[in-house]
Amino acid sequence: MTEPVDATLPLRRAFVRVGGRAVVQHQLDIAIAAGCERLICIVRSLEPEVVALQKRAEAAGMQFNTISAARDLSALISAQDEVVVIYEGLLADPASAVTLIEQGTGIFVQPVEVGLAAGFERIDINHASAGMMRIPGHLIEQLVQMPPDCDVPSTLTRIALQSRLTLREVPPTGFAGSGWQIITSESQAQAIESNWIARSIGNPVNSSPARRFARNVVVSFGSSLLHAGNATAMMVTVAVAFLLLALGAGWFGLPTGGFLLCVIAWLALTSAKLLRQLEKPQIIGELRPDATLTALDWIFDALLVLLIHWAAPPLAGTPVLPTLALPITFLLLVRLCGQISGLPGGGLIADRMVVCLVLAAGALLGIIDWVVALGAVGLAALVLIITGPRSS
Repeated sequence: MTEPVDATLPLRRAFVRVGGRAVVQHQLDIAIAAGCERLICIVRSLEPEVVALQKRAEAAGMQFNTISAARDLSALISAQDEVVVIYEGLLADPASAVTLIEQGTGIFVQPVEVGLAAGFERIDINHASAGMMRIPGHLIEQLVQMPPDCDVPSTLTRIALQSRLTLREVPPTGFAGSGWQIITSESQAQAIESNWIARSIGNPVNSSPARRFARNVVVSFGSSLLHAGNATAMMVTVAVAFLLLALGAGWFGLPTGGFLLCVIAWLALTSAKLLRQLEKPQIIGELRPDATLTALDWIFDALLVLLIHWAAPPLAGTPVLPTLALPITFLLLVRLCGQISGLPGGGLIADRMVVCLVLAAGALLGIIDWVVALGAVGLAALVLIITGPRSS
């Protein structure tokens, strides 16, 4: 973490932010996922970004060291160690990087025409460096003979090539689009950010309409939200606000409006889940179920039960609990359909945006009780058909 993005600016390349997080934090994702036990950073000074990196690395159970000269590495690394070397400013696809690291020692490379265009250095006639490698610890000792201010990653690459380490090519899926970049400026980071966000949150073929809509919102506006900080919390706040408005609409006898407000709340909640995926990448094992998002999921369904109850009030004298049983059963079956892998249309059925639109239409037409009853029967039959035993 030594090179500035510009001679007139103090900002280091490693500290340029992509998706609201410094590039070096994305590199730490890879180190944690690869099971590294120690993090050694080459720095000019102990800047705030270095301190933030240290806190997160130590929270993940890693030892943390900083050095200012290449020859200091030999005091921290033994011949029996294996070392993952990451170039300054490398923004790599975590899944591809970890897969390559797990294959064993080697120099990670890419086709020379792709690598040179992206700013990587050529290492032979056919290959350019991919900005990362896994090398045996004994190669570090050769740095003692080098000038103190040498470029450590580049020098180690030459040493590794002379030692005839295996060349491991990054798969095309790894460096496609913005998946494998050397970040050298803020303008470059801004140019690739939308593609990086789109790649990071994925685009499942059978994703629900709400997720597709939320994905488009996050790809278009996620960058500004992430850079502002607390992007997930901001979208959660929006979701809660619309849920409260929906509750008020139902209370004042406007269940159709309540269901439509729930559509917006669900889109905000889905966007919050995607933003959290960017803030806490799944690849590193730090993404645990968010208690707030999980609770909101259940609160959302509970509110739908109330809105259904208010849209189809029971006859006078009818106990409340039996009248709630059918909408509760319906929403539980909707949730179950979303959890059954391989269920045809499971994502569509479990999409609360679609459910709310159907319920809004039923409430508008005065047939919501029939919609819920037939829906519960249909979903129960579908689950039985899909999960039932097969006759031989």
